[in-house]
Amino acid sequence: MRILSVGEILWDVFEEGEFLGGAPLNFAGSAQRLGNTVSLLTAVGDDARGALAIGSMRNVGISTALVQTVANVRTGTATVITDASGNASFTIQRPAAFDFVSLDESRLSEISLLRPDWIYFGTLAHTTEEAERRLTHLLDANPRARCFYDINLRDGHWDLDLVERLSRLAFVIKPNEAEAEKLSNWSTIPSPTPSRHFAEVGHRLMEEG
Repeated sequence: MRILSVGEILWDVFEEGEFLGGAPLNFAGSAQRLGNTVSLLTAVGDDARGALAIGSMRNVGISTALVQTVANVRTGTATVITDASGNASFTIQRPAAFDFVSLDESRLSEISLLRPDWIYFGTLAHTTEEAERRLTHLLDANPRARCFYDINLRDGHWDLDLVERLSRLAFVIKPNEAEAEKLSNWSTIPSPTPSRHFAEVGHRLMEEG
């Protein structure tokens, strides 16, 4: 399959060192190892972390043709602290380079030529109105592609309305157990609620599958 992954590159900064991550990049790497053709639409800073990220992507065979380098903005980082139970908390510095992705007509044409079967996206990179509009424009330009929404909530970088809007764009929605529980706590909010929307998506998948 041909997959376009959209979103952040982040260096996870632990006390013991830094590790390249970001859910869209991690997904792209896993999909590539499974034999798919994967491109990542993102941006890095004109800095050492950005150069290392691009080099690492090339080493595992992920196309970097759609990775943009942004001047005067740092490559994304997330400072990670783990508690005694191994639960991680993330402090994500914004704005970061991935907040400044450009999607002009030339890039849209380049993406259309890739003919993606699936477009993957998450919440973090689409927390601004501009980023959300950019994603909608991208999906409108590639109507044959199915959408995979990895909810991947990070404290301080999401709200319920955004999650609902992004969910409506998706053919597949992936929350983890903690995210599903967190969103289900909002089930008393007037329709459409996340729990109802996820149920509707589940029924639609079963009917079409």
